[in-house]
Amino acid sequence: MITRTLGKLHFGDRATQSRVPPRSRRCSARAAVGFGIVTLVAMSAALAVAMETVRPEWRDPEYGCRLHQLQTWKTGSPGRPLVVAFGSSRTQMGICPAVMGFPDEPGSPVVYNFGYRAAHPFRSWFQLMRLLDDGVRPDFVLFQLAQAELAVRGPAEKHLQSIAGRLNLGDFQRVAPYTVESAGLFQEWAAARLTGWSYHRELIMSDRLPAWQTVQRRDDLYWERLDRYGFTPHQAETLTEEQYKESYERARRSHAKSLLGQSVGQTNDQAIHDLVARCRAEAIPVALFWAPEGPSYRSWYSPQARALAAAYHHQLAQELGVAIFPAPDHLVDKDFSDGIHLLRRGAEKYSRWLADAHLKPWLARQRK
Repeated sequence: MITRTLGKLHFGDRATQSRVPPRSRRCSARAAVGFGIVTLVAMSAALAVAMETVRPEWRDPEYGCRLHQLQTWKTGSPGRPLVVAFGSSRTQMGICPAVMGFPDEPGSPVVYNFGYRAAHPFRSWFQLMRLLDDGVRPDFVLFQLAQAELAVRGPAEKHLQSIAGRLNLGDFQRVAPYTVESAGLFQEWAAARLTGWSYHRELIMSDRLPAWQTVQRRDDLYWERLDRYGFTPHQAETLTEEQYKESYERARRSHAKSLLGQSVGQTNDQAIHDLVARCRAEAIPVALFWAPEGPSYRSWYSPQARALAAAYHHQLAQELGVAIFPAPDHLVDKDFSDGIHLLRRGAEKYSRWLADAHLKPWLARQRK
């Protein structure tokens, strides 16, 4: 009897201990949710601070990685003039400074490739402004021209829409004079900040956890192939005949309007003029250069397109008073993957020609 009674009492105690008032459970749940929200906000804020300060490559790897490399060149080789080339993926895959023949010694120029994927002239201006504002001053600037890219139209928000999540607040101030309605761009930027860890996940993995990515995916990340001079070689060494045919036809379709003849977009034209003005104010000599193109690609230009390009070349020379290097005419179709992006062998061939025929003589004149 006593045993049964004790047993019941013991059972009753356990039941009493296991019952938690509903209000307490609700309070615990709210506390857990609140803690999770606070943690998420704190982590997002920490990520935002890191991307603005010590880890700009997490926010914009193509810019941040190059910024770090240029800072290293500046501090490690202070006696060597820094020549920085700005342009799109044509420059990114086309200028190989390592083969240009500049000695690795004090006083000899360092050529650095600051090509940025899809950087039409306005975006290239944007990258240089970022660089100057971050305290890295080139001694000389090369700036790419390409007819299809010059023809891109629209205000700044259209040019930057695809990389809204890579911007910072300072970037909005830089591009404000070029914008018409930046609210949509700001909303995309804000959404990327609020979801920072997911939006930038792949960029962070590229830097901190590269082994977690497939080899194929790493080949797709342009900044993973940077050499110490910023050159990003094309991922393919060569292409099959079928691949050549497909890639050339794809380029022809995508550039059909500019091949027929289109005038230069106002935003791009203004950016070129503003870039030269800013560099001139800081005593940085500037030279423009026409990007190389394959013989087949060049043959697709209409007479009107050729006339427009020649007229704009003349206009820039007259208005800006800067050197403009022409495109080469000795490259062959198989130096390119598609008529506009050079394969490694083509990039090396073009870079040697550019250095010997134009860059070295121009630098010699500037340094007298």
